[in-house]
Amino acid sequence: MEYSHSDVLIELENGAAAMLEIVQSQLNSGSYNLKFKPTETTIDYRLSKNGEESMKYLKRLIFMNFPDLATRDVYLNVDLEQ
Repeated sequence: MEYSHSDVLIELENGAAAMLEIVQSQLNSGSYNLKFKPTETTIDYRLSKNGEESMKYLKRLIFMNFPDLATRDVYLNVDLEQ
């Protein structure tokens, strides 16, 4: 088995957990200013409803801004070393 993708869970405004891809289905395509806390880093981001590249880039931004983000192999039920 080889690595294929990363799933990112987010917390919605109402406190519910959801997969990051919900953003792609709920927001209109276009440009957004993303603000990452606690660093207050702001990044221009272009959301596209077509294909996976937009979501891959968003995930990359998340991992770059939160390098200590906990990662877990949900199939083997183990934490991954960082």
